[in-house]
Amino acid sequence: MRFLQNPVKAAKHIALAGMKHYFKRSSLVYEQPVDATGSAPTILVSHPHGVFCIGLAKTILQPELENVYCTFSHILYMSPLFRAFTHLIGRPASAGKDSILKLMRARKSFSLMAGGFEEAAITSTKVDRVFIKHRKGFVKYAIQHGYSLTPCYAFGERLCYSNLQLGLRLRLFLSTFGIPTVVPFGRWWCPVLPRDECMHMVVGSPIAPPSPLPDGTISPVMVDAFHAQYVAALVDLFDRHKATYYGAGYTEPLEVW
Repeated sequence: MRFLQNPVKAAKHIALAGMKHYFKRSSLVYEQPVDATGSAPTILVSHPHGVFCIGLAKTILQPELENVYCTFSHILYMSPLFRAFTHLIGRPASAGKDSILKLMRARKSFSLMAGGFEEAAITSTKVDRVFIKHRKGFVKYAIQHGYSLTPCYAFGERLCYSNLQLGLRLRLFLSTFGIPTVVPFGRWWCPVLPRDECMHMVVGSPIAPPSPLPDGTISPVMVDAFHAQYVAALVDLFDRHKATYYGAGYTEPLEVW
């Protein structure tokens, strides 16, 4: 009966329990406790996007992260049904520039799928891929507002759905306009459901941003250096945990697009 007094907590509890029992193997590991306070805000940068961001959902459902906002594509956020659903399980917000800057001015921590629809488009069951090489806007904002970047990786996200690999160049082009171009196939008896093998989310250690120049400006060199530091930390996170979650014989590198 106490769940009825707080329907949001009840919905999150049910969703988290359902996810835990859906996958044959499932876990969430913090390399360092997440400090989501206003004095030390962070961006939980999640990879890979996959088809439905299942690893991200697993993260934001955690009780200890209840104050962390979850940002989505502005197109998805403007969908009334999608927004109503996400309000039941968390604190949704648009991933648009104005929304992100509003959260930062308020010193709110939030999650971000930096790879966006492009990262979804390149999803493959054969290899782990992230779309991050030229995604630097969030890095600049992090420096401007003093936000750390916390890399997060969902091992098993790529295995949830098969995704057609033909026409990637065209699909990546369409993704830049906010058009999802995944062609997924999940369980054989219900393709919209993800396969249930594994879902292991690892939340890495936050990377502190550099300070702006004395006059308050941020040079392209600073952005490039902090971006490179983030990508290196993400690859290192993947390399340190891939044998644990994919097996001791797994040696494939993370593809950085």
